[in-house]
Amino acid sequence: MRSLAGMRASFKQVGWIVPPYVGLGALSFIAKEINDAAPAEQHDVLKAALARIYAPERLAAMVVHRYRVLPHVQGFATIISEGVQAHFLGLDHAAVASLVPVIEGIGRPFCAERGIDLDARHIGAKNALLRLADTVEQEVKAKRLGAVDEIVDMLGSFRDLVADHLFARTDTYAGVDGLNRHGIAHGVFADGRYGHEYAFFKAISVIDFLCFMVSVTRSGFSIMGPDTTKESATLAAAYVTFAAIMAKARPLIAAIGAAPSPEESTP
Repeated sequence: MRSLAGMRASFKQVGWIVPPYVGLGALSFIAKEINDAAPAEQHDVLKAALARIYAPERLAAMVVHRYRVLPHVQGFATIISEGVQAHFLGLDHAAVASLVPVIEGIGRPFCAERGIDLDARHIGAKNALLRLADTVEQEVKAKRLGAVDEIVDMLGSFRDLVADHLFARTDTYAGVDGLNRHGIAHGVFADGRYGHEYAFFKAISVIDFLCFMVSVTRSGFSIMGPDTTKESATLAAAYVTFAAIMAKARPLIAAIGAAPSPEESTP
């Protein structure tokens, strides 16, 4: 399956976008894995694929060479970096909760740049982001920017995720990952609802997609993923160390937090 339209349909089944900075061959393989799996197993297939894609080296390169240099994104580079660190420390509730507002934060000046008032009462964040994707698609088509048909399919997948997951009504939200802005920001979702690594991976893929949209609409920025450098490799090594430390500490932390102490349980 090498059609991005087909991949979009496959990824929509499991609440994901067609992501930027991932090779077409890898995406085709993941889409085939999802399609070949039984419906109850499709999200597990995606979870394994996300862990492969968003490895320490990839995330470190984005932190060092992309988030802190792109317009509209660089103002949130520290928050994104801390969210990535929290993920490797096993703190995925903290990671996801820190990244979800950043999606809207990046969108706000990007929308303003393109004449969309995100604060207008009749628009709201969801419709503003949908309109943002529409304006990018129009520009891509008008100026023949990049592989037009592929970018159009990618933008369609972004709109799907924004409408069906990120800004869906919380009371009817059926996604297994809990990646729903209202459920997270308003405390509707309690422990375990979104504190999973695959919710983090999906959130960071949305931020990456905003990076892609910023890059495709202005000159001087690559729409390809950044290469690994000595600086980013050093950061990736730190992420690996964080994960190793938490792997050893997690049983102790779980044991301490498993039940209240006698003093805490006394009325």
